[in-house]
Amino acid sequence: MRRFTLLLSVALLAVVAFSGAASAAVKVRAGVRPETIKQCGHGKAFVAIANTGERPIRIRISLALVNEDEGVVLGPFYGKLHLAAGERRMREFRFHIPGDFPTGNYAWVIRALASDETRDMARAPFVVVEGTCIGPADSGGTVIEDLGLEPDETPNRNDPSWGEIKRRYQN
Repeated sequence: MRRFTLLLSVALLAVVAFSGAASAAVKVRAGVRPETIKQCGHGKAFVAIANTGERPIRIRISLALVNEDEGVVLGPFYGKLHLAAGERRMREFRFHIPGDFPTGNYAWVIRALASDETRDMARAPFVVVEGTCIGPADSGGTVIEDLGLEPDETPNRNDPSWGEIKRRYQN
């Protein structure tokens, strides 16, 4: 009887361990270099988005620049992405800090919501310090283009429509 109980315990532990891993799908990581950026300086943000699940997923991405004291400063920008099972994409984009940008603690915040209802969030903090400007500022592409995402014009809704609810439970 003890042997049966031991085998049952091991089997249940394995089921719990593997079911947790299979349910996770979207993962997001982000970082900024350098961690301290002068006004009129440039920084680079790195973003990695991965599908750790076993099926392809569609992902809605939102990216915003946030001031630690005041909230959202820029954005949020929205984009869409399709990832195959086990696929990971990494992107980087360069950003410019204008001369009149207030000093303080900031972070790029990226949120991902997948079609399988998994979600993840990452923060890439940095500090803006006083600096001097020399010459005109360069303008790059938009943040969404630099990340390689498709623009997402879908309104940000929290309440699903009746049609979405029916489609979700048809399977």
